[in-house]
Amino acid sequence: MERDSFLQLIDSISSFDTETFLRGIVHTALLSPDPLAVRNRFMVKGLTHCKDLQDSFIPQHEFVIIELQDSDTLARAERSESHPIFIVLERTASSSRQSLPVDSSTLLAGLARTLSEIATNLTASSSLLSNSLNPSALSPYQAVATEEFELTESSQSSHLPSPAPLSHQARTRRLRIPDLLSLAVSRASHTSSRSSEVFRADDRFIGAQNFELYAQSNHNMRQLRPSQLSLFDLAVLANCVHNSDPNYSKFNHQCFWFSSIICDVVAKEYDCSTVSSDANSTDDISVPRNNYLPDFEGRWMTFLISNVEKRELEDMASKFRKYRQEKEDEVRFLFLFLTAAC
Repeated sequence: MERDSFLQLIDSISSFDTETFLRGIVHTALLSPDPLAVRNRFMVKGLTHCKDLQDSFIPQHEFVIIELQDSDTLARAERSESHPIFIVLERTASSSRQSLPVDSSTLLAGLARTLSEIATNLTASSSLLSNSLNPSALSPYQAVATEEFELTESSQSSHLPSPAPLSHQARTRRLRIPDLLSLAVSRASHTSSRSSEVFRADDRFIGAQNFELYAQSNHNMRQLRPSQLSLFDLAVLANCVHNSDPNYSKFNHQCFWFSSIICDVVAKEYDCSTVSSDANSTDDISVPRNNYLPDFEGRWMTFLISNVEKRELEDMASKFRKYRQEKEDEVRFLFLFLTAAC
């Protein structure tokens, strides 16, 4: 039987950094008589943003579980399989320390924006509370906002996380004041940290044969069902994010941020549906309701230390579109060149 090199890349016990994984897909496509068909062979049917429960109470590591569907019916028939394949995308810190200095001006600008948001929220909250003494004076929007603020304060007093929306279209977080404060502290901590505490990020696709190790203790925070997202496109996105922000530190662009921005860009650039907390996914892979933690995204010991800003998301989405076009042109050019040489 002819060797299925693309399947071997995915259904592997190995892991591959984003550059190597993308290059493997490109090379597989170039060796095929139909590069476009190979490039679009594996489609992403689902992205699940997960938190790993490292001990009984404190979720620490975040990663993305990727559900793939093989569109090659002949290959599926030869394997006598039709169920999805699951791989993992994650960011960890490598052992390589970075000597590059921290960009304090950028971080201080982010800190200033956070402090400005705190002031704005305090002013809005004060106004809503004072107006609540006279409900008839409130507009319908203000009345809803006042109710939301009171419910948020109630959930804070009981130390229970309030649920966040599932869909990204309405997912730009309306952060509570304690969250804004914890973000400000984390940015200030990163600004004052030494460059020796910054590491090279190790962004990797984990082969399907290692999936069970990640599935055992994962808690689902968000599930996306994208339309027309190929594994090639996702590999391009992952490598784009890595090239744009290749450094890892505890308080900046760690696994929390990496997983969030991958899902955020997909939700922005592709038509996505969402899966509710009590819905089961396919083929024996379920997300139990008691494992659903919608407000744990970007949190360490319940403190919010990472959040993707709107401007940051827009910038990354723009880079992704440009990088994807470059890679598509590269595959097209190399294929035509190889064809002419033959």
